[in-house]
Amino acid sequence: MIRYWRYLITGSVLLTMLCQSLATAAQNEQRARSWTELTAFETEVVHHFRNSSSDPTADDLLALYLLASGDVRDHDRFGRLREQVSRFVSDNRSLQNVTDPRQRGDQLLRSMHATFLGNGYEADQSALSTLLDTGVYNCISSALLYLVLAAHFDLPASGVIMPSHAFVQLTLANGDTVEVETTSTDGFDVLRDPEFFAEEAQAWFSERRLVVASYADYEQRRVISAAALGYENMWSQHISEARMPYADRVRMAELKGMLQTDELAAQHNRLIYYYREADSLQQPDPSRYRSLMSLLDPYLARWQAAALAGLPDAGSAETRLPLLLLQAHRSQWLVQNDRVQQGLALARQLIVSTPTALRDSDAIRDTAFQAMALTLQSFQAQQQFDRLDEVLDGLDAYCAQSPRCTSAIEQHYGAHGQHYWDQGQWGRVIALYHEYLSLGFATENTPVFYANLEMAYLNSFQQRWYDEEREEALTQLETCVIRLPQATSCQQQLQTTRQSLR
Repeated sequence: MIRYWRYLITGSVLLTMLCQSLATAAQNEQRARSWTELTAFETEVVHHFRNSSSDPTADDLLALYLLASGDVRDHDRFGRLREQVSRFVSDNRSLQNVTDPRQRGDQLLRSMHATFLGNGYEADQSALSTLLDTGVYNCISSALLYLVLAAHFDLPASGVIMPSHAFVQLTLANGDTVEVETTSTDGFDVLRDPEFFAEEAQAWFSERRLVVASYADYEQRRVISAAALGYENMWSQHISEARMPYADRVRMAELKGMLQTDELAAQHNRLIYYYREADSLQQPDPSRYRSLMSLLDPYLARWQAAALAGLPDAGSAETRLPLLLLQAHRSQWLVQNDRVQQGLALARQLIVSTPTALRDSDAIRDTAFQAMALTLQSFQAQQQFDRLDEVLDGLDAYCAQSPRCTSAIEQHYGAHGQHYWDQGQWGRVIALYHEYLSLGFATENTPVFYANLEMAYLNSFQQRWYDEEREEALTQLETCVIRLPQATSCQQQLQTTRQSLR
């Protein structure tokens, strides 16, 4: 259905793992339940960063960055990689005696290169685990390592993000800032001024196979916390489709979303995968579909208002789309799980608030109309036929443009008419059928409604005739001939009856 997403999330094998609960101390959606199964190591890292009020230690950052690498999932592997860092710290204890933080930071960068970064720069090697295993690095993996080491050596460091680059910034006690280009041995306290971008940037960025940045890009750089740079690394080159299986990519999208619960941008890939799962599971595996939607209900409830009202960032339309599609799925799930009024209210809001200009708005409304159809079916099962207005009120124009909606309305009138037909209440049947036909829905069943309507007139005539209400009976036939475009049977019965009365 959403074909333009295929470059983001290809692969036909759905996840086979049911939702698992994370740490028992987490609360609500804030309980961080996931659709993919997380290990004890992953659970502990997520729980720590979601609940700790103190600044992360060097080991905390290392755990986060290795979690972001995607291939470190147990305490044993983490311990082995941490040991490499610990040996470096032990071998370079003399750095602690360097009182000038500038000198300490510069020497740290040079020692880091000499010890860890011996196998060269590779533009898409963004995983810290691979750096520690192989000595191959790029801007973000080397920046992550420097941030860990800076924490060991008491250097207050932050991450810096540009459109195509990442580096580190130290903030000294006197308020001065120092930029650290971690891809270069002599990258401490680099100067990025208009002259650099005018004369050197083309060669510098091209050499690193990066998009060449401008000084304007540099001025728009974002200085973020050391932890936040780890979150950014959770959707980087090493998690590309070519390098990581589908299920693991879902896991990484979930982890990033769980760690940045308040940032809608961080939910983007998580939402896309959830929608893909829901759309793929709904028909072939309804049991797992229900499990998924049950898991997502508190999560989607949290973002419902934002989804319906519109997101503040103009660039977030692509995020709003999967969010609205999932809300539409949720409206169906709510109706099917005996939360009919809540599901109906959500479906109505989706139909009205979804911008027509939004890509695949028709798919959102179609799914919401299906929730309305399910609502009508539940009313029909309880013979609450008079609740149609509760569902349709104010949505006539939208409904007329939706085959799913017109079909649901048609089925409702058909069921309501059958209810009165079985009771022989021909006047009510006639009124209902005329009401439906006046809506102007032209479907393949429209001729059936006309045929049944004519039959209802004939049945009404016969009932009145046998009840000795001859004038009223003839009036029924005359009305049938006048109001129906083709009423051959009514016309023939009227002629036959009049002849018999002569």
